[in-house]
Amino acid sequence: DALPGSRHVPAHALRMLDHWDNIDVHPVMGQVERGYAGGSIFYADGTVRDDLSRVGAYARLLAASGINRVSVNNVNVHRTEALLLTEGLGDVARIAEQFRPWGIRVHLAVSFAAPMTLGGLPTCDPLGPRCRRVVAGRRERRLRRDPRLRRVRRQGRLRGPARPFAYGRDHADGANVLAP
Repeated sequence: DALPGSRHVPAHALRMLDHWDNIDVHPVMGQVERGYAGGSIFYADGTVRDDLSRVGAYARLLAASGINRVSVNNVNVHRTEALLLTEGLGDVARIAEQFRPWGIRVHLAVSFAAPMTLGGLPTCDPLGPRCRRVVAGRRERRLRRDPRLRRVRRQGRLRGPARPFAYGRDHADGANVLAP
């Protein structure tokens, strides 16, 4: 047993919390998917909160617990959350600023459908040249905005036409097109 004041070293380099927060309040699931923990500390009234001081305090708590990564949106990315990758990057940077002093990197969940929802393409084939150009262009704009905003993550189990399997691809193909 550890004594108070003793130091613990994490066994894994990546220690991440995945928030299932929606920017908009979902009519069935609420603002946080399933709503078990109440409302979001990141979002209110369809946008990022003006006062993020609670996020800073939360970041300090996470760092003390050994967490070094956090995903700040629902993995079931809806249209509003998808916009975090474009015009919402300034808001993401504001959230990330609360975590940076504590050594925590912010990740965004991204949808395989982003080339369709954000790029206006009729398909989201991860190996299609138009899809790859749209994703690369979004990545370049994101990194120009803030080079530290590199991290995106994708949903593991997908439904509908936006999944790589609909195009004869696998998860690795889909993930590689999204990789920074």
